[in-house]
Formats: sequence, C-alpha cells, structure tokens
Amino acid sequence: MQNTPMETPMETSMQEGIRFDLIELTQILLQHWIWIAATTVLCAAAGLLFTIFGMTPQYQAEATMIVNNRQDQTVSITNDQLVSAQKLVDTYSIIITNRGVIEPIMKNLNIEEDYEDFIENISVKALNNTQVMSIKVKNPDPQVALEIVTQIVERVPEVITSTIEAGSVNIVSAPYVNAERPVSPSKVKNTIFAAGAGFVLSVAAIFLIALLDNTFKSEEDIEKQLGLVTIGIIPTTESCRKKG
Repeated sequence: MQNTPMETPMETSMQEGIRFDLIELTQILLQHWIWIAATTVLCAAAGLLFTIFGMTPQYQAEATMIVNNRQDQTVSITNDQLVSAQKLVDTYSIIITNRGVIEPIMKNLNIEEDYEDFIENISVKALNNTQVMSIKVKNPDPQVALEIVTQIVERVPEVITSTIEAGSVNIVSAPYVNAERPVSPSKVKNTIFAAGAGFVLSVAAIFLIALLDNTFKSEEDIEKQLGLVTIGIIPTTESCRKKG
C-alpha cells in the first residue's frame, strides 16, 4: 500500500492564500466591471475613429502573369521546364523591382518618392508555388496604383526577354483595382486591437490600485494581514449619526 505524502501546514497555508487572493482579485474585477466595460468600449471607439479619420487608406492594384522558361511555345512543356519556370519567378521578381524598371515608371507618373520607399509597396510573388506570378502595388490613390501596375506589366515582357534570353512572360489577368474597398487599414482589426488594449490597461490599472491600497476594509483584512483577532469595533461619528 502506497503512502500519500501529507501536506505541511505551510503548504496548506500557501494554497489557501493563493485561493483567497484569486477570489479577492475576482471580486475586485466584479466591483469595477462598469469601468472595465466603459474603458474597453471607449478605446474601441477611439481605435475605430482613428482608423477612419487618422489613417490614410491604401488601395491595391493587381495583375497576374505566367512565367515561361523558353520563348518557343510550340514545343510541349516538360515537368523539368515547369519546375524551372517556377524558380524563375524569384529571379523575375528581382528584375521587375530593379531601378532600371521602376525609376522610368516613377518618372512617367511624376512620382518624387524615394526609390527604396517606393518598392516597399510593390509585391511580386508566385501564386501557390506555380509558374503564375502576382504583381501587386499599394498606393493611397487607386488610379495611381492601377497605372503603376499597368506600366510594369507593359515593360516586363521586353525587360525579361532582353535580360533572360530563354525566358518570357504572358499576361494572365489584366491590371485591376477595387477603388471602393481599400486593403488597409482594417477597421475591424484596429477596433478589436484597441478594445483589447483598453481591457488589459483597465484591468492592470485596477489591480495596481488594489495592490497599492494598504488600508484595512474589514475585520478579515486585519486578521489576514496582521494575524490579530478583532475584539471589538469602534463606530465612526458618521455611523452613529445615521443610527441616531
């Protein structure tokens, strides 16, 4: 028969202290739930208003092109050629965002932005590990974003064939932009984030105030903190007046 280890009085006391602390913290939160709810709602509203009025919406134009690793399209494409074409997407991405391609487009559109900052809003990636690549451009003006993608698509075939002799690209879907729906900022995400921040801050503030409060609220507090037994309670003048 296996003997179960007995808990020491100190361990029992620590467990009871933890249990009472959790209960006390829960009671503190319940007592201030209105302030927590109000802070959460106010922060959520502030996040939504800031997203609407304080942040510049970004619109995204997009086009897709298919990558080929040879110019002669009359010959059937083998699996090795398909894999090679998929790998070429990364190479084409570097070529497309090169200064020689982007700076003339910036000049044509009278964009005076720095080149390094400008290409941060240009994305060239393979779609689902296929030989189809997606070209995306973000800009506060949807028409400018569309024009940038359009000019990139127009210049890419010539640049690719002159740079990689055995490579070519063809348009799969023409440049398109949804001028009615910006891709960022997200109202829902920012509102949820602001609400979460408000909830955490309000709870943290309530806990901090409770921890800094070293006054005794009841006889139980005296017995718990000082280990003294309460013999009697002396009423305040106000409580005597109320009873009188």
